[in-house]
Amino acid sequence: IFSVCHLTKSASISHFSKAILTKNAIDLKDFSWKNIDNNELDILRDNLSIVSGDFVVILVGRLIKSKGIKEYAEVAVKLYKNYPHIKFLLVAPEEKNSPESIDKEYILDIESRSNLQWLGFRKDIRNLYALSDLSVLQSYYQEGGYPRALLEPMAYGKPVIAGDTDLCRGPVEEGKNGYIIPVKDSDALAGAILKIECSKDIQKKFGKYSKKKVELEFDDQIVIKEMLTKIG
Repeated sequence: IFSVCHLTKSASISHFSKAILTKNAIDLKDFSWKNIDNNELDILRDNLSIVSGDFVVILVGRLIKSKGIKEYAEVAVKLYKNYPHIKFLLVAPEEKNSPESIDKEYILDIESRSNLQWLGFRKDIRNLYALSDLSVLQSYYQEGGYPRALLEPMAYGKPVIAGDTDLCRGPVEEGKNGYIIPVKDSDALAGAILKIECSKDIQKKFGKYSKKKVELEFDDQIVIKEMLTKIG
């Protein structure tokens, strides 16, 4: 959906009576397990060399520094030796014209020294969320509402780890569906990942709460009704 919505009772669409700021919302009919094909998931796992017993972490965001990409990459290297079953997926299209752009050679070097796989731009994001165990966004970018990179995996019942910024921490309740950690701190990220990875009970509890929270607070049908109520 959108973070800023213009609504009006007027017949003319060229004039707006109100502008309403939303937290963000997602279409739960779209981001649903009903749209996931298990055969496609099996093929995707094979393509990504993900096997039984692996713990899959995903980060979705542009390939820029303020999305926390470098901290994520550093964790992949730090945990590689002692936790080779933790796989890191990075879905991040290049931003060559951005002053914050990360050189792809840096990411390729990280790939060679860790279990990180850089997937670039992907259209199968729903399947990637579905096969992942945890979604991370240690971003300090000025997001335009609560990040979809947290809300979308939450719709699939995934635990989340967010950077401690006004918008990133919005969908996360500390110790209930994930953890909120300082930005630019790869040690904090590594610790939070291991807390979740080491406990099936935490994974189940956090995932269940994530799904419930999205359904109650971020379903676009609920958010739209709330906005329509506000305009009277």
